[in-house]
Amino acid sequence: MDSTEQKPKRPIVNAACPYCGNSVKFYMPPKPGVLSFTCPAAGCGKQFRVQVTEAMLLQANPAATKPQQPKPQQQQPQPYQQQPQPQPQAQQPQAHPKQQVHTQAQQVQSQLQQAQAKVQQLHTQPHQQAQPQQAQAQQQKRSIKPTDSIENWTAEGKAGGRIAKVVVTRTKMLFMKERKEYDLKIGVNVIGRADAMSPSDIMIEDDMTVSRRSVSITVEASGGSYRYWFEVLKSTNPVLVNGKRHAVGESFVVEPGTKFVLGRTKLSIEL
Repeated sequence: MDSTEQKPKRPIVNAACPYCGNSVKFYMPPKPGVLSFTCPAAGCGKQFRVQVTEAMLLQANPAATKPQQPKPQQQQPQPYQQQPQPQPQAQQPQAHPKQQVHTQAQQVQSQLQQAQAKVQQLHTQPHQQAQPQQAQAQQQKRSIKPTDSIENWTAEGKAGGRIAKVVVTRTKMLFMKERKEYDLKIGVNVIGRADAMSPSDIMIEDDMTVSRRSVSITVEASGGSYRYWFEVLKSTNPVLVNGKRHAVGESFVVEPGTKFVLGRTKLSIEL
């Protein structure tokens, strides 16, 4: 190996903080995955994620994935060899007629098994080839540019349909329930107790058991629909999602119809 040869440098890409818009530079990883970052901007310090896909790796460094074609090897001339003369075979004694019939039956059964194996292979091969193609098509739909923020990603996603909303339900009096609806927007939607010093996008009033800026729901465009990321930001009292308790820092995808509890307030995600 030549000592002057240098290792290829990984491309540098930018990701915009969805909270303050500050640009964060990072090296493109060698494999796809989800990267977590902490915004270095003063006064922000929020954590956000950037999903790195196969399409992003191909776009950032297309030359890295091109397979090298092996050089054809020149065939060396072979010296002439004299072919050996066939030796006369000794006559083998003939088998009994019953033994010949049994041997022929075994040969027919072996041929039948081979034919059945080929038919099964023909049935399964198209299905196996279709699965990687469908996965690749779905991956291309969800792929984003590495320099795009969440807002740009969702704008280019061109998702159809309407975005879900958060419904707050509380019992005010006996046999009387109060229902409030809050529309979710593309990007981060923070939910927490009403507080002028630390406001949230959706503020819960008259419930001191709810933490300030307690949870967030991030709306992303995924293919032709929307995806909802639920994250626990702060919780003095338990946060229950579909009856299961989640700790601070947990992040996961939820669907319309999900019910969650903050303090004594019941909420749900509905279309």
